[in-house]
Amino acid sequence: MATFLKLETGWKDLETGEFFEFGQISINIYNYYHSAQQEYYENYDRLIDAHDDEGIRKLDDAYEEYLTDDVSFFISIIESYVNNINFNEKGFTAVKSFNTHNNKYISQEKQKETHEKLLEIIRDQGWNDVPEDTKVHPIDIFLMQSIEMFPPFSVVPHFINGKWYMVYDVANTNQILILDLIEMRNCEYKFHFCKNCDSIHIQKDKKNKYCPECSRNYKKVADKNRPESPRYSHKKVQNYLQNSEKFTSEERAAFNEESDFYWYRITGKQEKSIPDNYRTDIITVDNYISWCEEKHEEFKKIAKTRKKINS
Repeated sequence: MATFLKLETGWKDLETGEFFEFGQISINIYNYYHSAQQEYYENYDRLIDAHDDEGIRKLDDAYEEYLTDDVSFFISIIESYVNNINFNEKGFTAVKSFNTHNNKYISQEKQKETHEKLLEIIRDQGWNDVPEDTKVHPIDIFLMQSIEMFPPFSVVPHFINGKWYMVYDVANTNQILILDLIEMRNCEYKFHFCKNCDSIHIQKDKKNKYCPECSRNYKKVADKNRPESPRYSHKKVQNYLQNSEKFTSEERAAFNEESDFYWYRITGKQEKSIPDNYRTDIITVDNYISWCEEKHEEFKKIAKTRKKINS
């Protein structure tokens, strides 16, 4: 048994004192079972390559015992939610049942489903009371119908520090999953894949592209990612000119114009302007990077000369 206190921004486990912001319980459940799923596929591929039929049978049996109907249901709910990161009101990417009659392993077939297709999937699972002309968003229909599948749990109001809070007694954290997702929906939080490590995290702001761990190490992440872009060479020169007091705004603009001209030509974009005396041999990314490096060294020499003159 577990007892959770519902607060304004998340859940507090009254037995351990641990706090979970809305969505974190769902992510923890997803990551736990998703890692088991990945391990299954790795072992399955290895056994297939080794033509080990007996090993495959044992692996399937063990996995079928591990992936109970309840667990499969939990994962399918989260997968459906994760696949609708932006909550697109015009469509819904539904996840089909993880367990099929012919296969014991997880099926991750993902395809874009319309509103009508989702209703069909819901009805196939025995929920026949969904109105045909419903205006409710599919993800909300999915959540409303899903909560009926959960075992009952008690909800008791508690008066704490002058305010009333709802306390939920559940058999395990999986039971509170649907409520957790509903609160995410109410708070307009979204699941988001980290731009750097691809792990799932809770996105409260569209500007937040990284998970908490990568956000804490943002400078290291940014430094690692920047050199991968050819335009990083341009940015280095641009920053040098901007931070140096030895160059005029006209000189900075001339460099940007010539650099953009080469880059647009290489990437097939329409040039904004054609600089005077441009080079015709800069036609590849490598040519462009080399040119930027040459310009960087050239500007360094100019700055050094001007410094001597002014000293």
